[in-house]
Amino acid sequence: MTQTIEDIITCFRREGWCIQKARESYWVLQPPGLFSYKMFLLTYNPFTNKFQIVKPPNRDRHYDMAVKILEE
Repeated sequence: MTQTIEDIITCFRREGWCIQKARESYWVLQPPGLFSYKMFLLTYNPFTNKFQIVKPPNRDRHYDMAVKILEE
């Protein structure tokens, strides 16, 4: 694994996202400038040894933005 969760949290906070631990391997991401109705889940996948964002049913630009930040 190349990134630690601390590195990922730092990247998202630098971009203005709110991030909060939800469960053992889950973190809640909220895009900047929005109220709390839009959230994404960040999870650790032990099979691929990577962090990933759970794809929402209706893909939007905030999901694409979150994936881009995670890939940096």
